[in-house]
Amino acid sequence: MIIENKALVFHPENIEIGNHVYAGHQTILEGYYKNKMIIEEDVWIGKQCFLHSAGGIHIEANAGIGPGVKILTSAHTYSDPKKPIMQQSLEMKRVLIGEGPDIGVGAVILPGVILEKV
Repeated sequence: MIIENKALVFHPENIEIGNHVYAGHQTILEGYYKNKMIIEEDVWIGKQCFLHSAGGIHIEANAGIGPGVKILTSAHTYSDPKKPIMQQSLEMKRVLIGEGPDIGVGAVILPGVILEKV
């Protein structure tokens, strides 16, 4: 694996990374105290990406993730309009990036998204 300058990794104990993975400059791989981030072999992650795996992330082999891509797996609910958003409950959903996609620059992948090869 190659992790470029100023890339950050949080909760590495919950991150599994295969062979020949590249993470670009200033990328953040944010594991979480539960759920796993799994990045299979031959994955390219561009610079300044943010992957937050509270709900779990699985990136299958040969995926390309363009610069500035954000992958989010959690969001605050808005069930009580009288409460500030940060006091609302947190909903977590796993993201699956299937084998071989090329995710474009600046894309935002939201909780629960599944991108599979057709």
